[in-house]
Amino acid sequence: MENKNDTYKRRQYVRVDGYFPVLWEKIPDDQWEKEKAQFFQRRDVIPQQPWDVLGWLSQGLWETEGTSESESRLDAALAGVHIKLDLILNFLMEKSVDPIYQTPPVMANISGAGLRFKAKEHFEVNEFYELKLLLPILPIRLIRALGQVVRATEVTENEEKLTEVSFRFELISEEDRETIIHYTFKRQREILREKKSLK
Repeated sequence: MENKNDTYKRRQYVRVDGYFPVLWEKIPDDQWEKEKAQFFQRRDVIPQQPWDVLGWLSQGLWETEGTSESESRLDAALAGVHIKLDLILNFLMEKSVDPIYQTPPVMANISGAGLRFKAKEHFEVNEFYELKLLLPILPIRLIRALGQVVRATEVTENEEKLTEVSFRFELISEEDRETIIHYTFKRQREILREKKSLK
């Protein structure tokens, strides 16, 4: 019989394609241990102009299950209200704003164990990066992780040279990993519904 630990490991490797903002910043080798030590001390910050720059979230990308179109729109509207309230707190507390909230979404493949996407810049296997993700789910949550490049392949799309890079999450909170796993399963169900509607 499969135990809970085996089930969790299997769940974290479920992968799906999704469309969401991703930011990455290279960590120099000599800074890696310091970044690991400080990882859980950092706090998420709040978007400065959420309703405009997060407009992509209200364009049919919200993950909903068994809800009507009007309910989906209500969810998106409530999310906007929630972020606007955070915005007011942000101004009152004079906090800085994370650039992830002003980053356009990209197509990426994600699981609880890692992330893959295409980018214009060059990556090398074994390099370390700080990763930030903004998944299109409610409640809105900024996902942070420290990742290592496990694969980097040069590709060409529309005559443009890109790198398809795969990261393994080396350090991520279990809460954030569970959020990703939740997203992957909801996204899988959405993809199945889309396929059925095309038949």
